[in-house]
Amino acid sequence: MAIKKRKYKKKYRGVRYIAKVLQKYGGKKYKKYSDAIAKSKSVLSELESKGQKVKVSTVMGVVRTPRKPKEQPKLSKIFLEPQPYFFLASDYPNEIFKTSNEITFFSDLFNSGVDEIQGGEKPSYKKNFSGFVNYLNKQIKEREKAYDYRVMCTPLEYDKKNKRWVTKIIAIDPDGEETDFDYEPSPSLETGPDVSLEPSKKETEKAAPTTKSEKLKIKELELKITLEKSRQQANEMFLKGLYSKKEYKDRIEQINKLENE
Repeated sequence: MAIKKRKYKKKYRGVRYIAKVLQKYGGKKYKKYSDAIAKSKSVLSELESKGQKVKVSTVMGVVRTPRKPKEQPKLSKIFLEPQPYFFLASDYPNEIFKTSNEITFFSDLFNSGVDEIQGGEKPSYKKNFSGFVNYLNKQIKEREKAYDYRVMCTPLEYDKKNKRWVTKIIAIDPDGEETDFDYEPSPSLETGPDVSLEPSKKETEKAAPTTKSEKLKIKELELKITLEKSRQQANEMFLKGLYSKKEYKDRIEQINKLENE
């Protein structure tokens, strides 16, 4: 007599099965059976509407929400508006130091060997930016046009892979277009003289003599940087109430007079 095989009766997976899955894999939120069973009803309804089978992976796919990045940190206004390129020598290192360590700066304008700069750390001008600044110093023949060669940062973006906020320092030409001015990253100046500053006597003896016109251009640029910093300091003191309107006006007139001499 042939033995009949029992037909396998497929178990129905409903709210009770889902509740057990939630209690086992759903964390503290579903430790109580009453909480798990209440949630399982909506989970079952969603799975049925999608035509999905009830199993651990699909149940957890419904209840698990993708982790969102932390609240977006803020970039200083100085980064979001075009600034003269020589701000890389003065203001940018200070502002990066004030920036949240959640932000990482990238750029094609960094010296060779520098891949990124972390917010909250004060980058060395010579190590990070000197190559690009000195490159433009040589390219710009008319010093009064130095303010037309600018840099700025792109809006913050979240790097999901590395879980961090990133921005890129870019250069802007006089027409407002993004460009690199054909700059090729050069090595850090920490191992050699900074050509953006007037060389010392010892350096002058070793290196080829600098022409009078080149020295004059360098001094003019240094003066512009100093005066621009003085304007910013005057603005800050006025906004903080440390200067009266008259004192602020007198200070700006004094700075403008020095610039026009």
